[in-house]
Amino acid sequence: MYYRHGHIALVAFVAVVSFNAAGARAQTHNCVTQFAFCDGCDTFTTISVQTGQVCTIHYLRNRFSTVSAIFDQKVVVRPRSGIYGTANETFGAYKANNGFVGNDSFQVDITYERSGQRFVTHLKATVVVRP
Repeated sequence: MYYRHGHIALVAFVAVVSFNAAGARAQTHNCVTQFAFCDGCDTFTTISVQTGQVCTIHYLRNRFSTVSAIFDQKVVVRPRSGIYGTANETFGAYKANNGFVGNDSFQVDITYERSGQRFVTHLKATVVVRP
């Protein structure tokens, strides 16, 4: 466990251990569509992942990003048919439940800095899990 901004990152630890223990193969950031950070609004992305694999998302590698720092990501709507976990403020990963194929979704609120000010983007992810 590690501490960051007073929060225990137990969920991240459990998610990473679960992904690795299941023998899941990780996919690169190509499994997620680009999205724009927008100050205080909803933005959307689509994740396409094969069942049994993990889609990792690196928020600072988003080519539409003018963000100078990411401080926090908070899952506000959990996926129903999988798990979304965080390794730190800038990385996340999605893995479907064993045997699940179909559509899923989740929402993450990302707190970030742009031009010296803090903002929140509400990232709404639609997930397509392929066989």
